[in-house]
Amino acid sequence: MSSEPTLYERLGGRSGVEAVVDTFYERIMRVDELYSYFANTDMIQQKYHMATFLGVVTDDSAQFDTARLSTAHAGLGITDDHFALVLAALAAVLKEYGVTPIDRYTVAAKLRLLRDVIVQQVKR
Repeated sequence: MSSEPTLYERLGGRSGVEAVVDTFYERIMRVDELYSYFANTDMIQQKYHMATFLGVVTDDSAQFDTARLSTAHAGLGITDDHFALVLAALAAVLKEYGVTPIDRYTVAAKLRLLRDVIVQQVKR
């Protein structure tokens, strides 16, 4: 087992991840294309779920239930463009918190693996 701390640990554990999530949603709420997804959302609950999710993404030993993720995003009409905006916002926030380029890349790569359970296919 590696003795190097996970990104989760380097961010400061749950409290550090919660700080990242707070900053992330401050940024997201200023993006016109994303604001409507959260305008009528209980942001305390949303931030709790996102901190839990980001905790899993940044901790190499943790597992996440993709079925729950799919259910949570079903019917929201999230597009590839929206997904890209969210990834860009998260990358910018992680950079603000001093996360290295390789760790930002790793987080983005893990999130891209979940694209198909988040993005809605638009029927033409």
